[in-house]
Amino acid sequence: MVLVVLACPLTVSVPDTICLSIQSGPLTLATTAVSIAVEALSLTNEIANCRAALAEAELTTIGRRIDSPHRSPGLDTANREFTLGLLRAMSSTIDARDNYTQGHSERVAQLSFELAQRLGLSLAACHEIYLAGMLHDIGKIGIPDSVLLKEGKLSNEEYRVIQQHPEIGYRIIERLGSLQFALPGILHHHERWDGKGYPHGLQGPTTPMMARILAVADSFDAMTSSRIYRQAMSIERAVSIMIDGAGSQWDADVVNCLQHWLKDRTRAEQTPRKSLESLLPRYSSAQSNHLALMTVSQ
Repeated sequence: MVLVVLACPLTVSVPDTICLSIQSGPLTLATTAVSIAVEALSLTNEIANCRAALAEAELTTIGRRIDSPHRSPGLDTANREFTLGLLRAMSSTIDARDNYTQGHSERVAQLSFELAQRLGLSLAACHEIYLAGMLHDIGKIGIPDSVLLKEGKLSNEEYRVIQQHPEIGYRIIERLGSLQFALPGILHHHERWDGKGYPHGLQGPTTPMMARILAVADSFDAMTSSRIYRQAMSIERAVSIMIDGAGSQWDADVVNCLQHWLKDRTRAEQTPRKSLESLLPRYSSAQSNHLALMTVSQ
């Protein structure tokens, strides 16, 4: 049993400590990760910061456990399962904060894996991109619900707040040495080919390939999924937007890859293209875990 208690000096009426209890066994992980007591409240910046600090503190503890040179080889499988379970729980918690984004991280991970394979990346790189996709929005754990779940248009100040999530995610995941490979994707998946993205305004091929693939998968899933402020676009409309933005917002080679992948999947499924989820391969839980564990164990 691992028990983490984080003291949070808050200015609102909520418990002044947040506890996270995690139980782990050789091949099991029973955790609600960061589903904490304040989840149902309208979060303030102070609570969001505490939640991000909690994630950082927990992953620091786990990082020491996994990356220790003195760990027992017999615990490696348990450690990998423990880490994967925690990360999945954290990722799912972020998606679950909004009914409209449930499953988003998993779909981005799967589509990114498919595109990376088609682009000819090594199997190891494809596995890394899959796990980076699962974690790409983990920094949103530090974004207040008042911003993240706002129904209307964000103000300039609120938009600057949401733009912080890649760097928050970077700070969280850098605590785990065994997941350093995911950092370029987490940090740079909102960069643009023309240099007008964030957080660093990288341009063209200076953005890591992992992030360029994630950017296409993330945008495509966002456009073809319903949001609190709009209905989902058709796949045809989303593809048209991405073609128009190829070479300005997105890497044209990755967009072209997406087009070919969609044609092949539509032909394989022999069904109209209704949603991204309907076109993705049907990964079982075991297959999904295998993809991630292959990366964690490298």
